Amino acid sequence: MRQQLRQQRRRVGNRSVQQLTLLGALLCFLVAALLASPAPARAAPNRVYGLTIDGVINQLTADHVVRVLDEAEREHGAVLLVTIDSPGGVDSAIRRITQAFLAARIPVVVYVGPEPQAEALSGAMFITLAGHVAAMAPDAVIGAALPAGLAERASPEEREERMANALQVAATTAEARGRNVQATVDAVRAEEILSADVAAADGIIDQVAPSVPLLLEQIDGLEVRTASGTVTLATREAPLRWMTLTLRERVAQVITNPNVAYLLFSTGVLLLIVAVYASAHLLAGIPAIVALATAIIAFGNLPTSWVGLGLLTAGALLFIVELYTPKVGLPGAAGVICYLIGSFTLYQPVRQESPFAPVVRVNPWLAVGTVSFFVVALLLILRFLFRARRTALASTAAALIGRTGVVVRPLDPVGTVLVADQEWAATSPDAPLSEGSPVRVTGSEDGLLRVMPLPPDVAQSDSREEAQPGRRAP
Repeated sequence: MRQQLRQQRRRVGNRSVQQLTLLGALLCFLVAALLASPAPARAAPNRVYGLTIDGVINQLTADHVVRVLDEAEREHGAVLLVTIDSPGGVDSAIRRITQAFLAARIPVVVYVGPEPQAEALSGAMFITLAGHVAAMAPDAVIGAALPAGLAERASPEEREERMANALQVAATTAEARGRNVQATVDAVRAEEILSADVAAADGIIDQVAPSVPLLLEQIDGLEVRTASGTVTLATREAPLRWMTLTLRERVAQVITNPNVAYLLFSTGVLLLIVAVYASAHLLAGIPAIVALATAIIAFGNLPTSWVGLGLLTAGALLFIVELYTPKVGLPGAAGVICYLIGSFTLYQPVRQESPFAPVVRVNPWLAVGTVSFFVVALLLILRFLFRARRTALASTAAALIGRTGVVVRPLDPVGTVLVADQEWAATSPDAPLSEGSPVRVTGSEDGLLRVMPLPPDVAQSDSREEAQPGRRAP
């Protein structure tokens, strides 16, 4: 019976698995893209290298910035121009970029723009201040405002400790670049968001320019001190080359979007459920592993709550357990609750690691839609499973018609009989039948046997006949 049930599940599951082949191919391409190596680029000396920092800053952003800075230094570029529009990011990535700029051997110009409403908030402020020249668009803003909700998540002692570290970084960076240390420290302590004009007037930044070309004209002739010595900027007519993301970096940037990472994890869970449902079928299992591994990599570059991720994992396991329960029950309901709570707490760490980390979250509609889709998919799979179970039971029960057995639990009117060394639910029109009564199978319906009582002498005769090789009761 188990073999027939397994074969039925495979036949039904194959239809769903075939529809996921394309998704598996796309996920495999994603991994191949992540492993792709960037092609080296050659550039002429005295060229301005440009790069853009946009959105939440993570380790992948830091990798891109450090790679471009290294290439610009290796090719003896005149300046590294960085345009930034960011609410902040992961503390370790912010620190890595800041240290790279402070130790740069060529001048680094950081420009908060060029979009009119660009911002450099939280940790992005320190990246801006680490540039040899810090500039802003007229309508841009800069500041060390702490992310919403940090005060509730952190104790006063933790908040004070983090603020002390931020003040130390602000003072050290401002002093290294010859800016107004006191004004910078005061702005960080007050968690202010400053306009370009105010920041320039207070000596926190150096330049205000409406566009990149005008900025390059304004800073032409300035002297800055780099790790390799004093350099006079020659940017007025220098060629500008924007360094784009490599294929690997572009793919990595996409997957580290909080919503995309959540969808990758959810897709992996769904594929895993399909793989378990279609027993021993690797066509869905391999893409499931790829999707889950890619999501874990993305979570490592986001302010992920491992408690939230644990709830998502618990929900996924409960979904799988539900496939092995005889009816729709508690595991599935508990899985839905765990997955929904995990979706809303995925990017809310219990302990905030960075005092200037931005607040990110899964889109609420995306979370509700994903969980709803899981419920529908799980119900459809369970429907196929129940149908397969009934079909397998009916085919096996039909083969028992004519066989004799014995009642092991009284039939009143439904009980249990032992036929062919297996226990079956059974009913009889002659019920009640007591335990130990001999019976013969006369029919079946949905796996429930119909039996009739036998006189003891007939039952003994049938038992002897069935025990003989090659003989079976009619």
